Amino acid sequence: SPHDFFLWGHLKSIVFRTLPDTIEELRNRI
Repeated sequence: SPHDFFLWGHLKSIVFRTLPDTIEELRNRI
């Protein structure tokens, strides 16, 4: 349904927005 599609897009935008920060944190720990 369109609602599920919107929710999935919102989830993906959150994940891809926070992912680079996590990668930077991992690099800083190494």
